[in-house]
Amino acid sequence: MSTLMRSINLPSELALPQFHGKVPWLVRAIWEEHVGWFRYESTTELYDVPPSSVWPDVVELVGGTGPLIDRADAHAQAGRPHRDRHR
Repeated sequence: MSTLMRSINLPSELALPQFHGKVPWLVRAIWEEHVGWFRYESTTELYDVPPSSVWPDVVELVGGTGPLIDRADAHAQAGRPHRDRHR
C-alpha cells in the first residue's frame, strides 16, 4: 500500500484542493475500504489488543520521551518528517 501511496498522482486536470485531503490519503482510504482491516503485515493484527497498547512500554525502554523527541527532530531536520521504514 505504501508504494501505491507514493506512486499514484492525479493528472493536473483532476487535481483536488487540499481540503479534500492529500491524494496518498485517498489512496490509503480506498485500499482500506476494499481490502478490509487486515493488512497482512503481521498475524498480531488478528489480536484485539492494538499496537498502541505497548507505546508506554516502548517510551520507558528508550529512556523516556527525550530520546524519541531527539530522533523525531533529527528526521525533521534531515527533511524526512514522515520517514518510511520500508525504504
